[in-house]
Order: sequence, then C-alpha cells, then structure tokens
Amino acid sequence: MDLPELAPGFHAQALRGLGRIHRVTGTVGQAVTPLMQLQARLGRALRVLDLACGRGDVARAVEARLRREQPESIVDGVDLSATAVALANEAAQRPGAFRRLDLLQDPLPEGYDAVLCTVFLHHLDEDNVYRVLRGCAKFSAGCMVDLRPGRWARIVTRVGVRLLSRSPVVHYDGPASVRSAIEPAALQEIARAALAEAHPDVRVQTLSPTRQRLVWGIDG
Repeated sequence: MDLPELAPGFHAQALRGLGRIHRVTGTVGQAVTPLMQLQARLGRALRVLDLACGRGDVARAVEARLRREQPESIVDGVDLSATAVALANEAAQRPGAFRRLDLLQDPLPEGYDAVLCTVFLHHLDEDNVYRVLRGCAKFSAGCMVDLRPGRWARIVTRVGVRLLSRSPVVHYDGPASVRSAIEPAALQEIARAALAEAHPDVRVQTLSPTRQRLVWGIDG
C-alpha cells in the first residue's frame, strides 16, 4: 500500500478494505477514547491532526465523536498519497480538511492541540519512527494506535484481511504489517527518547493481543 507506483484503482480498493477493517476492529474507539478524555479535561473543542490519514475514515469518525460534546471540534488529516487525500476530501464535510504531506520530509502544521495516528508506525523503521515522533513533540498531546507483533496477531490478521477485503494489496499488507510491528518495549524506548524531554508522561498501553497505543499529554 506504500508503493508510489501502485495504481490508483488498486490503492482505492485497498483503502476501502482498510476502512472496513478499522470499523470491525474498533480502531475509532481505540483512537478517540484518550482524545475525549483530553477534551473533557480542557472543557473546550479540540483541533486534532491525523497523520497518515488514508481516505479519512478514522479522522471523520473521531471528529463526529468529539463533536457530540464539543460541536466545534475538528480533525484534519495529512497523507503522502495523492490518491488517499483526494478520496478523503471527496468525503469530507469541510473543504481542505485533508492535504498531502510527507511525514519524513515536511514539517507538521501548527495550530493543533493533539496529534493522532492509527495503524501506521509499523510501516517505518525505528529510526524513522523516532524522526516522526520528534516532529510530534511540539503537540501538547498525542494518541497513536498501532499493531502489536506476535503469533496471535499474525493468525487474526491473516484470517481477518481475507474476510474483510477483496484487495490483494490488503491480503499481502496485513500479515506483512504484523511482521514489521514494533515490540511494545521498543516502542516505549523510542517514544521516551523522542518525546520525554517535552512529555515525561509518554507511555505505551496494551489494548489487546493485536493492538497497542502510545499516548502523551492526555492526563495533564
């Protein structure tokens, strides 16, 4: 799914499959829960930036959940893929909510309370995970949900991608993603090195045998 030469039609099919997987596996709930806690603590609407947003499924769903309590909350998104950004903006309620950005080359935009990222960090090697997290240090809070490695995760993913998507890209990418997922202890070490100077409360939480969550700045 990360290949730049991937044809737009195959990419769009893969993104639809990924959206379905997010709905079934509860990605939105895993992502929005800390942000709702932050919004309640601050007592105001949040501005959130979703990194590697794909076609914006998670960003739109998180925004809808946050708006139940604070109608002015927004979740914008950035992604390297022009195909993903175009699809995200087609479905967006606000013009220009999604834009193209290279997380490894471009500075992250200002003006957001928190940064969000779902099921993406495993696509990067550890040096680039550190690089992305260093760029996120300027945000007062963050929530990053990702895969956990392990035998159970491999089995669930291998079966799940076949049931939930017809995309051959997703069929390959799902198991490959679990194989490249970062061990929780390693993710904690990288996050502390990248963020702890600004955010000493950074921590990795176990969500399930297949998911983990990196958070900071949520509890104040």
